[in-house]
Amino acid sequence: MNLKKARPGDLDPDFGDNGQVIFTSPDVSQFTPWAINVDSEQRIYVAGQALRAGVGNQYFCLRLTSNGEPDKDFGQAGYVFGTFGGDISHRLREVLVQKNDNKPLLISTSGQTKAVMRLNLDGNRDLSYGKDGVAIIPTGANMRSDEVETAASGTGGTSHSTLLSDGKLLLIAEVWVGSSVHHSLVVRLNTDGTLDNQFGEQGITRVRHPDFDGTLLLGSLELELENERKYLLSGAVLKQGQHDRALFMRLLPSGKLDTSFADEGYKVVLSEFRTGFYPDKLILQTNHRLLGVGHTYDARDAGLLISREMDGSENIQFNGGRPLLESNGALRNKWTNALIQNDGKILVHGSTLNAQTGEDKNAVARYTDDGQLDTSFGISFPVRQAYRPAAWFTGNTVLFLGTIQVDETKYVHCIARGVIA
Repeated sequence: MNLKKARPGDLDPDFGDNGQVIFTSPDVSQFTPWAINVDSEQRIYVAGQALRAGVGNQYFCLRLTSNGEPDKDFGQAGYVFGTFGGDISHRLREVLVQKNDNKPLLISTSGQTKAVMRLNLDGNRDLSYGKDGVAIIPTGANMRSDEVETAASGTGGTSHSTLLSDGKLLLIAEVWVGSSVHHSLVVRLNTDGTLDNQFGEQGITRVRHPDFDGTLLLGSLELELENERKYLLSGAVLKQGQHDRALFMRLLPSGKLDTSFADEGYKVVLSEFRTGFYPDKLILQTNHRLLGVGHTYDARDAGLLISREMDGSENIQFNGGRPLLESNGALRNKWTNALIQNDGKILVHGSTLNAQTGEDKNAVARYTDDGQLDTSFGISFPVRQAYRPAAWFTGNTVLFLGTIQVDETKYVHCIARGVIA
């Protein structure tokens, strides 16, 4: 990649059309992208919804080459469209890529069902997965179809789910019982798409903190502790009349709560800023500390970073152990993804909204390992934030979803690549 002619904050001229790729297909009037992923061959997957003439809403999955060209070896001109079948929604919310063979997994949420479809490398369904290429997970209760904006699992995308080191898939779903009380599900699938009956109850663990009305899980991370794989989860707990609090918790490989973590398996972090906390994404910091990355909600919209020790206690080396909120006067931030650099510094991608002018941009900030903002680094890109944020760090660049203006009244979605170093 030739970045000599581009500076940090520029779009990468070696990607697509001057740094961006607009989603386009003759029979599609609207694309709504949700997620990004990149495979080991540096091919780029983008997934979401498409409104097609004469057909209506379907999912779409686009594969690009590393330089932003539609991959002609995938689907038709790089695009795959379709539905999951039956009453399963077209609401495609995640795209993951298997590590062993680069096959993409498309994840949908709707009604009382979560579903996973596996594709072959040519874009056709892998009929050996689940039933005719689709694994269906009934939840037994209503699921939200307008999921909250969340950050990526791994290094990018808008994703609740994690591909595990043994090739199995860990899924998260939010379910509602009635109008207010709800809980979350953690599901583990075998490599063939069947429920793993060695986890929870026939592959499913239901999670609800006993002291709160609702438990919303957002991020997941696989850890190896004392030669045993464990699952760390982040999200929020909710109680009527109170601000939502950040939640960290840990599960054993069996799906049972790991009561050796924090307070009998749970760690609740109360906001002192009169705002809700949502750590959407989990990554490992230096010295195996845990970093929750996300946003606040209500009185003070800001980017959110929470650093904890492996046992759930405060990391006093990071902002004195307190949650770190990033906002600046009229600016409203939301962090969607993060990357730990070799020197321990933290790169975060997100959106920055000027509440006075209405101008919003994709942006990257950098923090030291102890939570100090690097004021010499801040970067923003000339692309507005997308309907749902997603990003993927790629060395000296970052891929992200955005919205650009094509005439006086029309805006369209795109994927862009910006230079960060």
